[in-house]
Amino acid sequence: ASSSQNTLSSTMSAITAHLDSLRASIFKIPALKKYAELVEEKTKVNVEYFVVGLLGVVALCVFSGFWASSITNLIGFVYPAYCSLVAIETSQKEDDTAWLTYWVVFGLFCLLENFTDYILYWIPFYYAIKLTFLIWAMMPKYQGAKVVYTTVIRPLFLKYESQIDAVLGRIVEPVNAVDAALDASDAAAKAQAAEPETSSS
Repeated sequence: ASSSQNTLSSTMSAITAHLDSLRASIFKIPALKKYAELVEEKTKVNVEYFVVGLLGVVALCVFSGFWASSITNLIGFVYPAYCSLVAIETSQKEDDTAWLTYWVVFGLFCLLENFTDYILYWIPFYYAIKLTFLIWAMMPKYQGAKVVYTTVIRPLFLKYESQIDAVLGRIVEPVNAVDAALDASDAAAKAQAAEPETSSS
């Protein structure tokens, strides 16, 4: 009985410590602190309990497949987008590089997903795996996006950079030609419109 009580006590202490850490993390973010205080004032319930409940609902939806695609994409976009905006407004270069790396990984992941969704559909708990990957990629603690970029994307990019530039050049060249033709046509039209004014004066 004493052993069971000690186990229960240590478990409760660990849960309390995690909740306190979650609360501290929420109140560190100014945009969340304002709403967290408002929620606690209105409900008289600590905001971390609402967050845990919300995470439970999200986990249930992701594992059941209900709105799983939308939820995972939303999580993969909203928090990184906020952090990217914060990074833009700071003078530090490191956070800019970190979030730019994440967006490269996120964009490539979404591109590959579009071409293989008919296969991924049959993988059990695919969206739970995807959500875990995105969280791992975005969290500064793990720097998963940096790992993917340095080990997979960067070597491939450096290997095929010249071929990619050549393909992009062939695509951009006609676009630039059309743009130049439109500019020339616009300039000719303006010159023609200005001629009557010159002759009348």
